Amino acid sequence: MRFVNIPTLILCLQIFVACQAGAQTPRTDGPVVRTDHPRLFFTSEELPALRDRIARHYRSEFQAFVDLLNDTGALTRRQARIEANWGGFNYAFVAALDPQEMARRGFNFKASLNSSRAYCDRAMASARQLLPGVSMAEGQTGGALSTGFPVPKYLSVVTTYDWCHAHLSDADRRAIVDAYVAAYMKKYRGKNLLTMRIAGRDMLANDPASGDMEDVLGIVGFHGDAYPDATLQSELLGAFKSIWLDRYLAEVNYFYGKGTGSHEGSGGYFSRAFTTLSIPVAMFSPALGVDYIATMPYFSEYAVFVEANTRPHSLLEWPYYDRWGTISEGIAGPNCKNLMLNAGMLRRAGHPNAALAKWSLEKTARDCASEVTEYGGVWSNAVLYWFLFGDREVQPKSPTAMEIPLAAEFGLGQRVMRSGYSPSDSQVIFYAQEHAMYGHDTPEYGTFSLHKFGNLVLQAGNTKSGEGVLTRGPNKGAVFENIVSLHKGSSDPGLGFTGGRQVDPFFGARGIKRITRAGSVMAETLNGRGFDYIGYDSTPMWSPATATLSQREFIYLHGPADSEFVVVFDRFNATNPSTDEKVWKIWVPTQPQFVNGKAGTPRAGQWVSKDSDTIELTNKSDALRGKEFRSAPTHGRFFMKTLLPRAPVISFLGGPGMEFQSGDGDGTTPWGAPAMTQAEREYLGWGRVEVRPSAGQAYDVFLNVFQIGDANSLAAMAPVARLDSASGASTGAHIGDASNQWVVMLARTASDRYELKETAYGFRSVAPRSRHLIVNMARATTFHVTVASSGPETKIDVATSPGSGSTPIRSNDQGVLSFEVNGTQVR
Repeated sequence: MRFVNIPTLILCLQIFVACQAGAQTPRTDGPVVRTDHPRLFFTSEELPALRDRIARHYRSEFQAFVDLLNDTGALTRRQARIEANWGGFNYAFVAALDPQEMARRGFNFKASLNSSRAYCDRAMASARQLLPGVSMAEGQTGGALSTGFPVPKYLSVVTTYDWCHAHLSDADRRAIVDAYVAAYMKKYRGKNLLTMRIAGRDMLANDPASGDMEDVLGIVGFHGDAYPDATLQSELLGAFKSIWLDRYLAEVNYFYGKGTGSHEGSGGYFSRAFTTLSIPVAMFSPALGVDYIATMPYFSEYAVFVEANTRPHSLLEWPYYDRWGTISEGIAGPNCKNLMLNAGMLRRAGHPNAALAKWSLEKTARDCASEVTEYGGVWSNAVLYWFLFGDREVQPKSPTAMEIPLAAEFGLGQRVMRSGYSPSDSQVIFYAQEHAMYGHDTPEYGTFSLHKFGNLVLQAGNTKSGEGVLTRGPNKGAVFENIVSLHKGSSDPGLGFTGGRQVDPFFGARGIKRITRAGSVMAETLNGRGFDYIGYDSTPMWSPATATLSQREFIYLHGPADSEFVVVFDRFNATNPSTDEKVWKIWVPTQPQFVNGKAGTPRAGQWVSKDSDTIELTNKSDALRGKEFRSAPTHGRFFMKTLLPRAPVISFLGGPGMEFQSGDGDGTTPWGAPAMTQAEREYLGWGRVEVRPSAGQAYDVFLNVFQIGDANSLAAMAPVARLDSASGASTGAHIGDASNQWVVMLARTASDRYELKETAYGFRSVAPRSRHLIVNMARATTFHVTVASSGPETKIDVATSPGSGSTPIRSNDQGVLSFEVNGTQVR
């Protein structure tokens, strides 16, 4: 099969959508649809290899499947209720394989059911029962393809037409076509196909909407046939391209063009949606000659997403992600059926990530063997999960063997950074979300999480249901995110954003106003020389009346055990500092402790220190069990040192029944106080840590340094000191860890484009070797680095002009300058 270049295709789609948003007629250009049969899921050229593959890898399963088709009385009562939904699909599939060809490969068929025509008669008998619903364009449930007992209306009908085309009567073919035409006339004709709402939704790349737009897929099966006439076919084909290509695929690429993701969290609806979205796309891809599964990162990078997002420590017990799901499945983790399909679909395309998906299925998700035989059983699963997209011949490969990078970007701006892919490794996640989304979205505009032998800084936002759910909003509010917020006026419980109203131009061009601009990535370097870095600007989420600047620079410094560091630097400018107070915060699973200074307890659920700058959090528990969550004993620890603001006020707010306190700091819990076990706090939080400036002023910077490691061995924080450049333009931190010494410098003064041309600073070195990371510098520029040492006192001078003994070092195209000093040598 020949495939077109997907980036070019999607670019064309985006250009078309932007320019033709007001069009009332379906489009007529785009990929050409095949006119032969079969064309859905596979083509005639693929049939010999498909037959051989089933005989080689699924011999006993296929024979049992044929026997079941001979005697559907073996279906359970609940399976019998979905018999018609899958009958056409199942019988037509065997017909397409041709029982005579399969008999030559050693399979046995009853004399009364041993020909393609006989199987097609059975297929049409089942499909005929679904035609009234198709004609009425009846909607499907959101999980019509992914629940335990799936009930698709359209899949069986169109595949019966395509796979049995040569064996159906003209009247039966016309009946199927007429049903799809009637659905089009009822639902789509005369509508603006680029803006119309489907299932009440203007966005289509989600579980509920995608199930309700399969009624426009029929034309892919009968385009080019004698009936209906060419004019109507052109109109129907245009509707398919407008709905599925110009909207759904373009939307997926726009939000998830860098990799898999979901606006509704890592699990929950996404666990169903990935299946619901993959199957129709895999169905029409061969007809269009474009393997969208293999060429669109949303699908092809799914296994990378799974391996990156699965919490390392969770591999010892129940694998789970860092984000709560958005459906009553509770805590989210890898989904077996998604990985099964993904491995098989990528195997069919010859994509290398099939091996990773197989690894994720067996080693990460685990316990998936019964997924095909449970619930709807082979009646609803065998063709898709075994015969078409089985992965039995795929050899699993680990992320390490696949040389998957330790840091990667996924959909909606998620960056996942890891130290490795074993249970003892660290996971650091940062969200540089560029769009304010819809539905059960979370406001992840610069938030982050840290994980080492258990959760250390966690995502507390939970947008729907599950253990520990709050009784009411704003569990999507900024108060639940690990960001700098603004407490506005005398009362502001949710610390809500005030902006996010700038309509995204891509969707605004077609009348969709609720997708807005949330922020932008200023610069980034992933998989650098021992570091990962992202600079993110979330100013659009604030109205000028409350704040004119919100930026975060986020750096993960790799290192040996107990010597890993995370640097978080924030710039924030409040419009009304006399009434509005900045609040820097993180959510944590257990109660932290002050390492230095004096602390007071002004009320229950609050601990405050005005002279401490270092805190410690230990997550060490042997009993983490809940109805939806189970963890191996945790033993992680972090230290955090606040270097800026200069005189911080640090508070802990939490405790039993006090986990979700108001942003007002008055101890109230306006969103509920559910009884929680420590297992639930591990995922939803014991409470939060707040850092506030001691004095009110418009512009503040926050500089916090984390050291993460093993609670059984990390006893104290390495020396960390603030550094200021000689000019005052830059500030940063010296991390005095002898095994992993770093200096990090950042621009202190805000800008919309950083182009620093020089900096100079000094530090007291604790080892011969130190690594230096300077961001916000002029991009793609050759700098000259000079080192002067007097014992441990070391001075660094960076300039664009060469000096005596200087070494040229070039910044990258993101304005990141990285070098290593060993004695007086620079490299």
